[in-house]
Amino acid sequence: MYAVGPGTMDSRELAAMQAEVSSLLTDTTTATTATWKSTGVRVYDPRSGTAALNETSTSASVWISHLSARELSELGDAQIGDVRILVRASDVIPAVDDRVVTAATTYSIYRVETGPLSTHSVAYGRKAVS
Repeated sequence: MYAVGPGTMDSRELAAMQAEVSSLLTDTTTATTATWKSTGVRVYDPRSGTAALNETSTSASVWISHLSARELSELGDAQIGDVRILVRASDVIPAVDDRVVTAATTYSIYRVETGPLSTHSVAYGRKAVS
């Protein structure tokens, strides 16, 4: 198991974690392809008098899992049904308020954590309200 606390992983543990993340994201039975939608800046068009948000979409391999009861209580802002979404940093840099769209569900991101050495990110999301 990995050591607890920032800066406490040795190189062997770090290499094992990186291998585990890579394995999860390349295994077709555990990973899924999702569209990561990031909202950009609001742009105002003076001719039409309307404003719109620029949105970028990126396809990425992600690993999605539901939060356990222990994780729900530890996170504080999590709710039953929320998910953890693992994504490579080289594919997308997640931000709060992004949306992740899979074949069946759209998730709104409310929390983001960066993995060791910034090789991956863990985003926490809940089903988006239509």
